[in-house]
Amino acid sequence: MELKERNDEFTIITMPPEQKPTPTREREGYARQCMFSGLLGVEVGDDPEADLGNGFSLVKPNKFLLSAREKDSMTGKEFADAAAVSRYLVYKHEPPAPPTTYEEIKAIFQCGILGYK
Repeated sequence: MELKERNDEFTIITMPPEQKPTPTREREGYARQCMFSGLLGVEVGDDPEADLGNGFSLVKPNKFLLSAREKDSMTGKEFADAAAVSRYLVYKHEPPAPPTTYEEIKAIFQCGILGYK
């Protein structure tokens, strides 16, 4: 199950590590939990992933990221749009453990989105 949160400008999706919807090769590099949001019009070369540092990267849509889509909770347009983005901003993080909370991890991701803009 994925966790979604809507904002006026983006959707945050968290992919729990226990979800294994795609073959191992597609999941390489995603052993930790991650949050991600689709971005339009981002070109950073042909590499499938561009490391931005501090856990952030720009990733081309792939089977693993697209497996977070859920037809039951998305409109047909949202489902199609998720595959049409040029890159995903991905934040890989360790599971929340005291003293770090999910809200603090989410705030880091939101700061990453604002910093990218």
